[in-house]
Amino acid sequence: MAKKSNQGPTNHLFQLLANPSTLPRTGLCVILGTDYFLQRLALKTVQAQFDNEQDDPHDDQQDDMRWFDENALWVDVMDEVSTVTLFGGDGPRIAGVNDADKFIKDYRPKLEKYIERKSHAGLLILEAKSFPGNTNLAKKVNALDGVIDCRTPTGPPVRQNERPLYDLTINWIVHWTQQQYQFTLSNDIAALLLDLSQFSIGLLNMNCVKLALYLQPGDKPTAEQIQEYVGGWKSQSTFHMTDVAAEGKAASALLELQHLRADGEAVQKIFGGVSWSLRRYVTITRIAEQLERKGTPILQALQQATREVLGNSFHFQGQKTIDHLRQLRRQRSGQLLKWLLEADLDMKNQFSQSGLPLEKLMLYLDESYRTGFQALPTTTAN
Repeated sequence: MAKKSNQGPTNHLFQLLANPSTLPRTGLCVILGTDYFLQRLALKTVQAQFDNEQDDPHDDQQDDMRWFDENALWVDVMDEVSTVTLFGGDGPRIAGVNDADKFIKDYRPKLEKYIERKSHAGLLILEAKSFPGNTNLAKKVNALDGVIDCRTPTGPPVRQNERPLYDLTINWIVHWTQQQYQFTLSNDIAALLLDLSQFSIGLLNMNCVKLALYLQPGDKPTAEQIQEYVGGWKSQSTFHMTDVAAEGKAASALLELQHLRADGEAVQKIFGGVSWSLRRYVTITRIAEQLERKGTPILQALQQATREVLGNSFHFQGQKTIDHLRQLRRQRSGQLLKWLLEADLDMKNQFSQSGLPLEKLMLYLDESYRTGFQALPTTTAN
């Protein structure tokens, strides 16, 4: 069942937004995922069906909703969700549990009995980080369309079964930005925006608000505009610094690092951007090596692996990424995870306020740096 979520979830929020009539009105609803923005959007979508029935259009159903934390007691939650409101509204009572993973674990048998009731006075909403589909409870809730899947890709699709969720997300971004901000995005630009938003839909929405300050309704933002307005000069400088280092120019990268630190950028934040970029190189290298072992020529494998990892962003970043990997060569790209771990541990310990771990990382990427491994022939290293 875990793989099914990667293969295009049938009850994903992005699909339900177009047809919310299938959402439960009573009983149990599980909002699955960790993105706060999507959790709120799912909750509003559920509540909207009751708001439309209010006698007073200014009556907000959320005002009548009580939330419990992860340590909630079953009896308290049931009292709340089963209580009939004395004032206003004919709709069912709604109660919710935040961070409900512990609540689900503690009261799974009771929840199974609750969902089996023939009728319910109210609607219980559980916000959970995980909800394994192979459990009896999940099967019963899924059968009633009670799970709203808010999970999104954590990176570009690497495996084939990750592609449907990625494509669903890109298509939703195109629709959402058109509907909410009147931007016209191509799939490639939407992929770039998601990429720069670190695959966080909440951050992506904030970036759309930022774009709205610069663009007019109906505009078609270009890749250059997205890079400039979304990344900001500090984020752009961090990514540019990493690109320069990956080109084998440690001196220039160290100078950019010095400028970032002089302008007050924390080393941990700089490292986050550097780590994110370099980890993609690690993934590309791993896939390329797997393809090579199956008989694919290394240059073709490298291009195919880069396309798989970058997805729609390959159009903008593909050749540059391949050039960086060819400069790094296999010896150094195979050491990237080790170097990132070393820098991370250093910054969490004796060098928490020092730029030394980042300086070492820039030097490791330099074309003059050599690992302790014997160089491979040029024809197979590039």
